[in-house]
Amino acid sequence: MVVDQVIAFNAVECLGLVGALVILITSVLPPARSTPRLSMWYMVLASSGFYNLAMLLLAIARAQSGPQPNFTLCLAQSALIYSAPIWLMGSVCTFAFQLHLAVLYYAKHYTGWISHESPWLPAWIVALFFAVTVMLLIIAGANPEIVRLNEEHFYCHFTNHIGTITVTVFGVLFAVVAVTCEVKSGMILYRSRKSSSDLHRASNGRVSFGVFLRLAGFSLNSILSVTLCALFVLSNENNSFGYFNIFVALVGSADVPLLGLNNSIIRTWMFWRKRTETVETVEAGHGEKAGASTV
Repeated sequence: MVVDQVIAFNAVECLGLVGALVILITSVLPPARSTPRLSMWYMVLASSGFYNLAMLLLAIARAQSGPQPNFTLCLAQSALIYSAPIWLMGSVCTFAFQLHLAVLYYAKHYTGWISHESPWLPAWIVALFFAVTVMLLIIAGANPEIVRLNEEHFYCHFTNHIGTITVTVFGVLFAVVAVTCEVKSGMILYRSRKSSSDLHRASNGRVSFGVFLRLAGFSLNSILSVTLCALFVLSNENNSFGYFNIFVALVGSADVPLLGLNNSIIRTWMFWRKRTETVETVEAGHGEKAGASTV
């Protein structure tokens, strides 16, 4: 156990968790709550925060310094550190699909078999998360010898590759779907660039190049970082990757402000400028939120 690495890992995961919670809480406070957002925006931030929380279970229980933590705690974390990134990557993928549906609806008046406002979009990925978690708990419960504290004492994990392979398979599938949706959305937005202001106004800020670029950056960064981590584990027989794990955690935590921060969140934090922003919004007219962006 390297104490400095454990402290660094916990600090980075805490930053990611706190960042996601702060942005989510801010989004339901005025004036940020008046800004319309796609439902999967909330899901992505929630799953990102939960991923950080899953990584911090041993730290919260103060069980990182002992030889082996309580088996029940170790079992729960071992399952969650594999199912939580699947939830996160699935949420990012579904968000890319939802944005694509929104782009089709507002740019081409698409009204196909599923709407970008469908409640099934967030529901299915939550159901998948619970199903994968239960499956991993059953596998680990039937094979308790595979549940162990990792070499760096960051978290509990599986000593075989069942969890890593599961994350890798889902990661690749989600990456293909997300990139496909984002490429198609980008092409439509590029072709509609001359009417981008009309598109932004019609969607009330839900569809814009800014929304697309932030989601594309977040999704590619998240999916690739988790997938690279899984591939690194598969290729490292000793499972010793303390600094690499810290780097991946840092990249994941940096994703939170990339997606979550926008004008409405920042204006809410800058409460002392509330009166000035209100005047600017009124002067803008036509019911538009001055400078508002909604992912």
